Amino acid sequence: MAPKKDKLDTAIERLPIKQLRHLKKNARYMTAEQQQRLTENITRDGALTSLPLVWLMQAKNGKPTEDPPVYEIVSGNHRVMSAREAGLEDIDCIVIRNWISAERRVEIQLAHNAVNGQDDLSVLEELYEGLSLSGKEYSGLTDDVFSGLKDLSLSGFNVDGPDYQEITLSFLPEDATQFEDLVKRAGKSQKALFYAARLEDFDTMFDAIVRTKEAHNIQNNAMAIAALTELAMERLDQIEAEAAEPVDDGDVVEKSA
Repeated sequence: MAPKKDKLDTAIERLPIKQLRHLKKNARYMTAEQQQRLTENITRDGALTSLPLVWLMQAKNGKPTEDPPVYEIVSGNHRVMSAREAGLEDIDCIVIRNWISAERRVEIQLAHNAVNGQDDLSVLEELYEGLSLSGKEYSGLTDDVFSGLKDLSLSGFNVDGPDYQEITLSFLPEDATQFEDLVKRAGKSQKALFYAARLEDFDTMFDAIVRTKEAHNIQNNAMAIAALTELAMERLDQIEAEAAEPVDDGDVVEKSA
């Protein structure tokens, strides 16, 4: 439990955006595309649906440091930025009204960034598929999110024992009937092929996938694996062709009889 001195005195207030001050250092970032999507969503809504957390900048005696008061954005910098770009002048904020130290404000910022939770992929996909096209665009998700996560799972684990990285690849038949039969058989058997590789090879494998996606402008991880396989086969064909070429030892001078 947090010490009493760390408890926050908060209230929801309507504040002019011009009185909100952005953080000089913010560990959380958005790509230009993500920021634009957020701006479009706020423009469509006409309001913020998730409130920023701000701190009334003040001295230890509780007196505001500026007149009119200025509020430091502890969490929600990108939302405020997009709200401004969407043409909003006033927004609702959660205001921390008591004095807290700079270290405490950093603690809150990092805590908000770190506590995000995880999505249940199957439930998320079910909700997503129930949306209209405009609703899907509004959500910020794409079909590739689900195909990529299902086709390739790349994760690192830190357990009691040696550190290791794991790559799980699932190769499934395209035919729906074959797929259903496979699922039924999988429920009756735990047999699976398992191959172990050196830990130091994981980064090389991961980098190869990333470079393949970038070089071929591929978003789907499964497609990247397929492209990577084709590149490997092309290189193997080249090696075999080079090995089959006759060796040129130079001109051979025949001895006369």
